[in-house]
Amino acid sequence: MKTVYDFARDAGLSTSPSYYSGRGATTSDLNGMHLDRIYESIRFYIGQPAATQFAIMVAETPVLSATDFLLNLFTLARNEWVWDSRFISKADGINIDSEGSAFGTVMSVFGGPRRDQTDSIRSSFLHQHSKEIPATSMPKPKNNGWPDSYFGY
Repeated sequence: MKTVYDFARDAGLSTSPSYYSGRGATTSDLNGMHLDRIYESIRFYIGQPAATQFAIMVAETPVLSATDFLLNLFTLARNEWVWDSRFISKADGINIDSEGSAFGTVMSVFGGPRRDQTDSIRSSFLHQHSKEIPATSMPKPKNNGWPDSYFGY
């Protein structure tokens, strides 16, 4: 039986949230392809209801840094694949599990402002799964100068 760590690894992600610590929400760390692969693994190995809960988790996570995404994903699995928005990670993209990750996080934070590409990370995924996600869970795009219709969810 595959585990949530296998799902993340099979999608091309590190299973250590601290690996991405301090880097912000960037498409180079996490993107729609990762989300789709994890969704399909959950659907195949756990079932459609769990995959739907994963889609809701993606929609409700305010900032999809890879760190916060992995922390939320692991929490979802520990809760037997039932999502509750109270589980949203409060890590703010920071997770330290060793001296090395602490140093890397400090360097990332002092290296400049953290980017937030959350809309780009999840827009195609949310468009594809919008029928599964309650309207109350769908995020309002941050806009960033683009009309709301540009994001298409």
